[in-house]
Amino acid sequence: MSTRVWPLPGNPNLLLGAYDLATLGYDVKEFVVAGVAKSYATDETADYTTRIVVCRPDGADFNGTAIVEWLNVSGGIDAPAVWFMAHREIIRAGYAYIAVSAQQVGIEGGDNLVGADMSLKAQNRQRYSSLHHPGDQFSYDMYSQIGSLVRDGAVDGLTPRAVIAVGESQSAMFLTTYVNEVDPDAEVFDGFLVHSRFGPGAPLVGGSALEAIAPAPFRDDPRVPVLSVTPRQIWSTATCSAITTRVGPTTIGCGYGRSPVPPTPTTTRSASASSTTVRCRSRRSSRRTRRPTSSWGPAFRTRSTSDLSITMCCRVPLQP
Repeated sequence: MSTRVWPLPGNPNLLLGAYDLATLGYDVKEFVVAGVAKSYATDETADYTTRIVVCRPDGADFNGTAIVEWLNVSGGIDAPAVWFMAHREIIRAGYAYIAVSAQQVGIEGGDNLVGADMSLKAQNRQRYSSLHHPGDQFSYDMYSQIGSLVRDGAVDGLTPRAVIAVGESQSAMFLTTYVNEVDPDAEVFDGFLVHSRFGPGAPLVGGSALEAIAPAPFRDDPRVPVLSVTPRQIWSTATCSAITTRVGPTTIGCGYGRSPVPPTPTTTRSASASSTTVRCRSRRSSRRTRRPTSSWGPAFRTRSTSDLSITMCCRVPLQP
């Protein structure tokens, strides 16, 4: 069964803001996506039907990059966390934005931090009665299939040159696992923005990511650029462990950049450097660890602003 997508007329249940995006030259549409997803933890497959919301600029204003957000469900509701924080830049620069209901809690309800069911079916059962989520062990492949639809021009006529996966907090934990376990097989996205992931990764077998505690460093050989952004307020021992152990001979520290499309290593590396400094801070301690570098330049680099620590690791440049 191939992945299918069709429009869902009407106003989507998604917190995009108390203003009309049409006044800014953006069109908002909701689509249903259905297919068969596989589990990367077992040999199981399952049918699914989910929804996506597409915000895209008019015609020539599209800059060629599609941002695909794994919606955050920690509050029991599909929340576009990255959109909340980046919508001004997304609209100003002409990105297309696709919000994905990737997890079971956002559609069916379930374990969350506030103990309230604000899932799609709880809010509007009539509109979303056809949706079905088989469990979070299938979320990774669901997300891949939707990314493929976007990349291949099957969603609202978009023809992006680059497709970037983004997620914040719990969604960032799922993207951490996606980068480490799924991306080498899926090869869908051109880069990842992993925002405020705390340190652990989400379970590959499904279940609640809220109980994950083990640090999960990114793999040593990422296929595409991975940008990890962590506000200093949430630095923890687990976060520091995940960051400082993420050093390998083929990684390149690309430093700090404002663009969701990271710079290439050739424009940011420092081949003359013999070591790099990783700063890990928490409320209780501050430490500085020196790490060896590879022949490509700094093996890893973290730069800090007043309230952010931003880490970039990539082995290959992003191709437009």
